Amino acid sequence: REERPPAFPPQQTGHDDLEGGSLTVPGNVSSQYISALLMIAPTLKKGLCLTLTGQIASRPYLDMTMSMMRDFGAQVEWKASPSRGGLEGSVIEVKPGAYVQRPYHIESDWSAASYWYEIVALSKDAGAEVELVGLHRDSIQGDSKVSQLFNDLGVATEYHKEPDGTEITRLRKGNSITRFFSYDFTHQPDLAQTFAVTCAMLGVPFRLVGLQSLRIKETDRIAALRKELGKMVELEERESELLMPSNLPSNGKTKERLSAEPLTFDTYDDHRMAMSLAPVCLRTDRQVQINNPEVVSKSYPAYWDDLRKVGFRPTPNPSPGGRGVKSFPLASAPLPTGEGSGEGLQSEVSSFCCGQHEVCERESLRTIAVQDTDYYEDEELDRFRGRTAFSEEEVEEYREVLYTMRPDEVASWVRSLERRQVPLPDELKDEAFLIIRENEG
Repeated sequence: REERPPAFPPQQTGHDDLEGGSLTVPGNVSSQYISALLMIAPTLKKGLCLTLTGQIASRPYLDMTMSMMRDFGAQVEWKASPSRGGLEGSVIEVKPGAYVQRPYHIESDWSAASYWYEIVALSKDAGAEVELVGLHRDSIQGDSKVSQLFNDLGVATEYHKEPDGTEITRLRKGNSITRFFSYDFTHQPDLAQTFAVTCAMLGVPFRLVGLQSLRIKETDRIAALRKELGKMVELEERESELLMPSNLPSNGKTKERLSAEPLTFDTYDDHRMAMSLAPVCLRTDRQVQINNPEVVSKSYPAYWDDLRKVGFRPTPNPSPGGRGVKSFPLASAPLPTGEGSGEGLQSEVSSFCCGQHEVCERESLRTIAVQDTDYYEDEELDRFRGRTAFSEEEVEEYREVLYTMRPDEVASWVRSLERRQVPLPDELKDEAFLIIRENEG
């Protein structure tokens, strides 16, 4: 029984009891496929004995999945493999059994942190610092390797705990920059785009290997990187490698400097293309345009908001073809307080969007809300200050307030909430946006 046609996954079938047993899959496929099998395995009647053939890519991601499964009561472990002479490493065994509920602290995302390392590395402010909250120094996330790797690109990492136990990771300008960067990203493939862009913009020749899984991500990331970075530098692409040799004529003096035209980057429906390319604005006098910025919603929906906190100031502008544009002029180098010094870089990054995506509508709503409008007093919602989630009843309370106002008051109301740091529930942002737009029309 299928409730959705095959063209629109996920599908729901009528099989309530799956047998499980033994399964063999290639080890070099995306770890997301393997993790998905592992996570359902405890619910299978026979559990799962999963054999991975060939080279195992992204093993730290699998180790992280298994560790979290154990935290919730699953019995899962690497087993000895006959094909490896009895050595542990290519067979994962999951016993049948139910997951158990328990309180759980979710660590911040080291993959997302990589873009802040890139920003610090590319900033021309020698005193640039960024503080990130909630990352663990001894993290089980494979991408925590970023803190070591960026040492070679001039970013130092410091850790400390606040009196209340909050973990703070401080990024700052550190050691000198390497003359050549080389690394095997087999186990950290999601970091490859960050390092390719950072090295290219710093003029550091590089050789990135172990990129085989990038061919089957949201897009062919190797080909996408070569095409987009190719607008500034010359790269060489191999099956599982990306290189920027030092002996190519344009490298070390990027091609982008030869033109005054805007740098427009496509994102290929890939969140990591958008986030890794945006900081290019720190190293160019040209306008940088990011197409379809809404793709960041897959892993980091607040990315553009967070850039605003360190100096990117969005303003809506019309664009050719009727697409919406959001400009992010960078007024200063990144600072932990988010306050600009009024000096330094004057580059900007723009984000193109069709205007029909939820994330883009929310950005447009925020932009409208900070324009000059009358202040709207509404103290009854102040108890929600700082909240990040709302019950259905609380959303309805907001909705009742929203629909008791005249349409021309809604923008003022949104601005009032912003000023008082009272969040508007996500469920109502699209509704408020449409009311404001209709009133403007």
